[in-house]
Amino acid sequence: MLNLIKKDFLLAFSSKSTLIFIILYVPFILFTIGTDNKFIGSLMIYTFVYMLTTISFGYDAQVKTHILLQSLPIRKRDIVISKYLSIFINYTIGFVITGSYLWIIKLLGFIDVDTFNLSLVESTLPIILLSLSISLPALFRLPPKIANIINMFIYIGIMNFVIIPFSQYGNLLNGLGLLIIAVIVYFLSMGISLWLYETRDFV
Repeated sequence: MLNLIKKDFLLAFSSKSTLIFIILYVPFILFTIGTDNKFIGSLMIYTFVYMLTTISFGYDAQVKTHILLQSLPIRKRDIVISKYLSIFINYTIGFVITGSYLWIIKLLGFIDVDTFNLSLVESTLPIILLSLSISLPALFRLPPKIANIINMFIYIGIMNFVIIPFSQYGNLLNGLGLLIIAVIVYFLSMGISLWLYETRDFV
């Protein structure tokens, strides 16, 4: 299972498009949203983790990874679980890269972003778990083009109707209750994805 996570990681970061995304996503968000918004740090982490987690499905479909995996002693169950576990790895990477990026920009004197700190974990991790738990079942079952369209709507919907509006109300996204809900939805989603992927007929 660790090898599957490693495969997704290497596949994503070996792509030029992913590297370009990593370089440009922070300046793009800062340029379009501004630096004086309370939700800027949450949006950056959310964008990075969401894109990094879902992008590997596109690469798998492009190179038809499932053909190779089905010839190996790897269970479909392991493939699904590895994708869900990779959310936490991608979150850690996204948090570190985003924080380092903003720290360097602030050190150079270009901007002054004071909203990025460890307290963001409490508000962003549950939201990311919820959004990706909604997104992943479609990626495991539907054709890549349709799944990507659905997931783009999910990304935009979470951004516009959860992160941005709720950030105006302080700690509304924080709390143990939201995390518990996110964990429950996460495991329900994993169960659904296991069933969808194990019964999927690859052509």
